[in-house]
Amino acid sequence: MTICTYHNAKLLINTIFIIPAVLICIISFPFCYILNLFHPKKRLVTWYEIHDLDWCPTIFCHCIQDMLTNYHFCLHYIFPRPANDINDPTNILSTVVKNCNVTKIIALCSGGGGNEVFNFLRLKEKVNHLDSIILTDLKPNVNRWKTLINDFNDQGKHIKYSTTPVDATNVPKKLGGLRWLSCCFHHFEEDLCIRIFQSAVDDNQPIVIVDGKPNVYTIVVTVVMMFFVHLALVCLEFWRIDRLLCFPFVEIMNLHDTTVSSLRYYNISQLRTMISKVKNSSNYNWIFNERKPFGHILIGSPKLPHSKLGGADANTILSEN
Repeated sequence: MTICTYHNAKLLINTIFIIPAVLICIISFPFCYILNLFHPKKRLVTWYEIHDLDWCPTIFCHCIQDMLTNYHFCLHYIFPRPANDINDPTNILSTVVKNCNVTKIIALCSGGGGNEVFNFLRLKEKVNHLDSIILTDLKPNVNRWKTLINDFNDQGKHIKYSTTPVDATNVPKKLGGLRWLSCCFHHFEEDLCIRIFQSAVDDNQPIVIVDGKPNVYTIVVTVVMMFFVHLALVCLEFWRIDRLLCFPFVEIMNLHDTTVSSLRYYNISQLRTMISKVKNSSNYNWIFNERKPFGHILIGSPKLPHSKLGGADANTILSEN
């Protein structure tokens, strides 16, 4: 067995940097518990993240996306979910994919693509007929997507991407499949969120939203983890002079954007309100699943005859399956 591989180096370096992050989170837990009692548990701000703005240099945006990809690498390999975890999104999604007979995953607003690809590969193990995932974004990060394909030695067989910009509120008809928005829904204001839901309903395509929950735990853990994961990424890619030169600026931007992200998460009540404003939303089954303490999943699927997706409870669906 080869020990000195880039994958193992990533595991080692990330683990080294994750240890102090975990210790800080554990030490801060009592303070988080107290502060969380006063948190309204809903979206607090509508402020902008710097890397979303048009004037933000592309290299800064890509640095942030690379850092997020590395963060999801840590979640996938250092903190893997048990196979029988009912809150694992792939367990819930596998039921939706089977019942809707979906063969493709359309990853919208996928950025660096890390989280979507990691979960797609796990989902594919549970659904034999699932063919591919197509990474899309309004600002496609093609170089990072190519790197992901090379990392998994996929050669574009299952992991594909769109080089042309794709708007989540107006997805091209040719991109048929389950629309997956992972850890990005908080970037949109309410009117855009409604348009994203409306587009899926109008095109009769299933849609899945996976995002964080608004609470103090999410704020503290996300900020601390992102800081150390970004440091790990700089050490991993030490030969990249551009990353080293940009590091001080990107780190400040990273701390700002991570904090703002954590304050922009919607709660389930807010998501329900948005769906109530979607035309013909009654033609869909809407399933809400809590992922304590950091996230939740929202699934919208067309009502199909003889479908097991008639309930509104993810536990019921999984038990039926």
